[in-house]
Amino acid sequence: VLDWPVDVTALADALGLQRVAVLGYSSGVPYALACGQLLADRVSVVTLVGCVGPDEEPGLVAGLSPQVARMRQDCRRHPRRAWLTWAGVRFAVARYPGQVLTRSMSALPDPDRAALAEPGLGQAYLEDLRRALRQGPRGAVTDMALMASPWGLRPELIRAPVRVWQGEQDRNAPPVMARRLAAVIPDCTATFCPDDGHLSIIGRHAEAVLSTLG
Repeated sequence: VLDWPVDVTALADALGLQRVAVLGYSSGVPYALACGQLLADRVSVVTLVGCVGPDEEPGLVAGLSPQVARMRQDCRRHPRRAWLTWAGVRFAVARYPGQVLTRSMSALPDPDRAALAEPGLGQAYLEDLRRALRQGPRGAVTDMALMASPWGLRPELIRAPVRVWQGEQDRNAPPVMARRLAAVIPDCTATFCPDDGHLSIIGRHAEAVLSTLG
């Protein structure tokens, strides 16, 4: 996670950008936090949506969906088993996308089920899965293993303004992490949406979220 700002610096240099705004959604949150912590002179604002927490602090993943919690730990401790699981997801998305969407919806809170029932977001969800697994399961396993491993972050050191958006009904990224970040980051404004989950917050608040990037 802490290596990510090096890549962001290289990209910003290549684009000729002295200052950048950073947006992290879901498992992108720790990478955005790393940029805020380590690129203090270049980051103008950090916006976080659906804040996942690190497994090393159990209280920060309280309320996490049991399926997600199990998969994260499998990716870290049993990568071969996790690889087979993700390979199965890849096959199912290619052959039985409708069933994948139905099973995904069954594990989600009402706001996210309603969001996935909309043709645009449902199809985008399936396409994201296809793209994520197009090169095989290795990337998904590595990504989730990093989420379950110590991040090495110190959010209290972030000096850039931070804007947090969090659904109160989120089971993939329970609100406890967003509340912790709001409490420890010096300049943090948090918006908690009582009627949103992990996916519905994107559809309902995308314009407002993007407006925070300046």
